[in-house]
Amino acid sequence: MLGRGVEKSNCHATVSRVSLFQVDIGQAVFDLMGNLADAGPTVVVVVVVVVVAVVVVVVVVVVVVVVVVVVVIVVVVVVVEVAIVVEVVVIVVEVVLIVVVVVVVVVVAVGVVEVVEVVVVVVIVVEVVIVVEVVVVEVIVVVVVVVVVVVVVVVVVVVVLVVVAVVLVLVVLVVVVVVVVVVVLVAVVVVVVVVVVVVVIVEELVVALVEVVVAAAGAAIIVVEVVVAVIIEVVVIEVAVMVVVVEVVVVVLVVVVISASMLNQGRAHLIEEKNGKRAKILTEDNSELDTMFIDRRGQHRNGDTLVISSEGNGGFYEMGCSGTPIELNYSVLGWNRPGFGGSTVSRAGIG
Repeated sequence: MLGRGVEKSNCHATVSRVSLFQVDIGQAVFDLMGNLADAGPTVVVVVVVVVVAVVVVVVVVVVVVVVVVVVVIVVVVVVVEVAIVVEVVVIVVEVVLIVVVVVVVVVVAVGVVEVVEVVVVVVIVVEVVIVVEVVVVEVIVVVVVVVVVVVVVVVVVVVVLVVVAVVLVLVVLVVVVVVVVVVVLVAVVVVVVVVVVVVVIVEELVVALVEVVVAAAGAAIIVVEVVVAVIIEVVVIEVAVMVVVVEVVVVVLVVVVISASMLNQGRAHLIEEKNGKRAKILTEDNSELDTMFIDRRGQHRNGDTLVISSEGNGGFYEMGCSGTPIELNYSVLGWNRPGFGGSTVSRAGIG
């Protein structure tokens, strides 16, 4: 009896212990499912709130980046235009000053009559240079504006596409999370889905931010390239203008030197002879040069031409047999007699 009772007791104890374990597992699973079912709406609400917050943050960041890019581009364009205008004004002032100096030099050197042709040439050159400068500057400004508009449009389009993609991804993820939570109600699945959603959102945010940064960097690089090109173009134009001005100045100086050399050599005519000894010498503008002695041998006569030059230092010259020295302010080159082909006669009777 005792042995059988013990055996039954051990058997019942074993069976009872197994049943309790099974009941505990089932109850735990049942409780977990109930807790998940109760927590389902809360999880959905939390996910929706997180998604909405992320969307708001993404939109704010994108708007800030776009505003900063636009402000930077506008500032750069304004600075470039101001620099171009200042450079053009400086070039025009330099050209005007150089023209004034050239005109003054020519007036002093050769007189008013010879200045007219030089002034006309210089004015035409200056007008052509200014017209070319204005056209080039207008083309540069138009190119800068077009480039800036294209950059802004590209940045805006990229930002809009990124925002739309992020919103669509977030909506799809929210729908997936809600369906999974309502249908499955399994804690592990919910956790995995939440982790995946977070990872995807983070990836999309990172990609969106990288694209915005790349677009902004590209816009900045384009603006810098445009600014550098404009500066180089302005420098090249200024150098070209200076080269043209230098060429004009050189030509004007050559004309001045040649004209001065030609004007400084005058001719005085022997128009009167008195007692075979004296003659009154007049220059081409009928101003009396001096009264000189004429050789008694009659080598010089009425109609002969005395070639003089104002470049000489003057000095004492003996004219005629009397040997009377006369101080002249002109260097006497010689006499020309009609009918001898304009050749210079010997300097007999001079010095």
